Amino acid sequence: MINKSEFCKCLSYIICIRREVYLKIKKIIAAICIFIFLCGCTSESDIDTDTGTKQILDTQTVCDGFNRIAVTFYGNTETQIGLSWYTPYKDNYGNDVEIIEKDTLEKQDISYEVQYGYGEYDEESMYHQTVIKGLTPDTEYYFRVGDKKSQEWSEYGSFKTGSRDIKEFLFVAVTDTQSEHLPDAYFSSATMKTAVSTAETPAFIMHSGDFVDDGGDESLWSAQMNSARDILMNNIIVPAVGNHDADNNSFWQHFMLEKTNGHKTTGIYYSYDYGNVHFAVLDTNKTNDDDTSYIDDEQLKWLDEDLGKARENGAKWIIVNTHRGSYTVGEHASSDRYAGDDGMRLRLGRILEKHDVALVIQGHDHCPSVTKPIAEGKASENGVIYINTGAAGSKSYEMGNNMTDEYYDMFQYIDVEEREKDIYQNFAVVEVKESKIKVTMYELDITKTENQLYILYEFDINRGD
Repeated sequence: MINKSEFCKCLSYIICIRREVYLKIKKIIAAICIFIFLCGCTSESDIDTDTGTKQILDTQTVCDGFNRIAVTFYGNTETQIGLSWYTPYKDNYGNDVEIIEKDTLEKQDISYEVQYGYGEYDEESMYHQTVIKGLTPDTEYYFRVGDKKSQEWSEYGSFKTGSRDIKEFLFVAVTDTQSEHLPDAYFSSATMKTAVSTAETPAFIMHSGDFVDDGGDESLWSAQMNSARDILMNNIIVPAVGNHDADNNSFWQHFMLEKTNGHKTTGIYYSYDYGNVHFAVLDTNKTNDDDTSYIDDEQLKWLDEDLGKARENGAKWIIVNTHRGSYTVGEHASSDRYAGDDGMRLRLGRILEKHDVALVIQGHDHCPSVTKPIAEGKASENGVIYINTGAAGSKSYEMGNNMTDEYYDMFQYIDVEEREKDIYQNFAVVEVKESKIKVTMYELDITKTENQLYILYEFDINRGD
């Protein structure tokens, strides 16, 4: 029996060799990997022994048929969690969840209801989603999904609930994994793994969209999510929808999230509290009928009310996650949908400034950048800082040079180097404290034999005690 986990680790090493060789073997790797992922159940668990889950496992069948598994926040981050997964199409199959408290190793008596249906772009699979309620704040759990009747299960994953008493924490920010095929998926998954290991104990992974290159191609979702399986099963992910993820219903079927105003077709927008921070996640595919801006009136109204409530409830910080960004330096920055009185920059910016948003984390333009504080479309002593972490996948963009000098003067950092595809991957680690947010932006260069990972830029946002 082929050990898929070890095989995939070997592939990750192969992909990280010099670029010239990597490009030549892409197609070969894709063909082999597709074959491996078609393998079914194995009698051996590929559980990571570092998680400690092996001690609570009886001899069992771990089934690779349970795949595309993701853990998300759903509403109250202290007591609830969202789970999503896929199975092969079978009647009344794969709708079971097991939750175990890590410290006590006791199975939790929980009630849950699984929603399931045909995959929008995968007629041979079923998607399954549920919300686990009644959890204890600031507590670590193991979980697995499966089918009690057949005794077929996934391996164990893990997550930790939040708490309002948490005053300091950090999280990882990535964007634009945007895989076009399986080797790309391994490429970006290796970046995510490096990001998590760099942060050491992130509270969650924030993803600013474009998980895949074509949301209507389910094979790309399978490649991306299954290659990052260990990361996604042991870290909560906070996803924003990207323009490449926007095919009808493709996004929400992969992530169990609150559907604000019932919206889910092009993506989802939602918010949550973690510790003393309020987070809002936007859908920049949802536009007005006139299509003059990358964000619509209904969503802006919700955002204004949502951030107002967060301030009333005593949020210390507000951070926003969005795919299309108001202030970036790639080729998309010149779009009319950002500019002018009807564009996203001013319409969204006024709401963010009104509620004293500290940080906006953006994707879409694949080029690392950090603005100065911005208010009313100009650099200001007090305003909102917008960052683009750069792509976690293989697609790197260069600075666009299609905006005015006045526009670029609003940035405190711009990566002006040539950014060739398949070489650079980026992520950020965001550390939240009572009176300061520290952002460290990293870059990986796979052509280097030493010091492949280095800091691009770091800065603090201070707001007093």
